Amino acid sequence: MQIDEIAELILTLEGTPIHSYTDNVKNSLIAEKTNITDGNTALEYILDGYKTIIMLQREISNMPGDIADEGTVSQMSDYITLQEKEAWMYRSYLA
Repeated sequence: MQIDEIAELILTLEGTPIHSYTDNVKNSLIAEKTNITDGNTALEYILDGYKTIIMLQREISNMPGDIADEGTVSQMSDYITLQEKEAWMYRSYLA
């Protein structure tokens, strides 16, 4: 659902969202992991991904007002709140 909302936001701001898996992998700051068979290892990789995503969302939220619009900042804030809670739950599970 978030990916659709982000794509819609990009379109609203007159941008063009990338939409192919290849483009997403090529442009991602999160490395693709393969051949993972252990659940705890998978969760550790997921948590690493959350760290990167939350860091980027914070950067977007902290952009100067003339660059970041209020809607984008609000959307990022909502995502950060949700993802921080999810990351906390995953960390609690691994503890």
